[in-house]
Formats: sequence, C-alpha cells, structure tokens
Amino acid sequence: MKGFLGFAVVVAITVAAVALAAETQISEKTVRSAIESFLQNPAASADPELTIVRFMEKNNAVQIIINPNGCYSWILDNKKYEHTVDLMIAFMAGNIRSQLDSGVYRNDPYSGLLAVFRVYRHLKKANPEWSIPEAENLLELHRQGKLMEHLAKEKSRAAEERKPQN
Repeated sequence: MKGFLGFAVVVAITVAAVALAAETQISEKTVRSAIESFLQNPAASADPELTIVRFMEKNNAVQIIINPNGCYSWILDNKKYEHTVDLMIAFMAGNIRSQLDSGVYRNDPYSGLLAVFRVYRHLKKANPEWSIPEAENLLELHRQGKLMEHLAKEKSRAAEERKPQN
C-alpha cells in the first residue's frame, strides 16, 4: 500500500504538471535555472518546481526512477513526513542536472540524493527539530563513503526482484 501511495503522489504531480504545461518544450537553460533556483531556496515559490516536473515529463531523454520499495521510497510518502514533495523535486532536480551535465540520459539516484541532502539540510536549518530518519541514515552512509555501494546493492536487489520466478 505504501508503494501505491507514493506512486499516486508521483502520478498526481505529473498530471498537474501536464495540465499546466505549455505545448512547447522547456529549454535546457530554463530547467537549469529552475533547478538552481529551487536548490538555493526550495521554499521561495512553486514556479521552479513546476518547471522541473514539466521538463521531466516532456523530455523523453531524461530518465528518473524512484523505486517504491527502495532506500529512498520515503520521498514518495507525503503522509509520513512533512516536506517530502520538496525532497522528491530535489531528487528530480539533481537527477536531471546530472543527466544534462554528463549527456548520459540514465537514472542517477546518487546525484538525486545529493540534491535531496542539500534541500534536507536547508529545511533542517529552518526547523532544527524536524527530521527524517531514513534521510539521516542515507546521509550517514554518504559521510562514511558507502552511499554509492549501498545504491548499487539496492539496484541489484531490485533487479533480482524483477526476475521472473520459475
């Protein structure tokens, strides 16, 4: 059920973005500006968020996957924690920026999480009492230099789960 709720949040944001989207493509320059604006001050306005989501929806080359059973699935659960929508947009922003920078259009959860950590720290600075244990755990793995290894293991586990059972 938890995965379904997260999926529903993604679908709702995507549907809202599509409903608001102009028929023209959003340029790389525009989305880069929106990403920087959002990452600098995630609470400033919803405009950069909508631009990021619309770019993701309209640009077929960009690939973003949030595994509903993965280590960052809590991003999808807007009922469990406050600010998960901001953190989901941060994940998209970091992931998109990495793909644009590298020219490799493949899901990059590591870069997505780095952007999540940036926004998470910004939100924690505004409210030091607020915390998300799952984010803290991932931050600790990053501090220890083990986040990429953790994500690789999770990717392998997810691939095993998708294999047909004989």
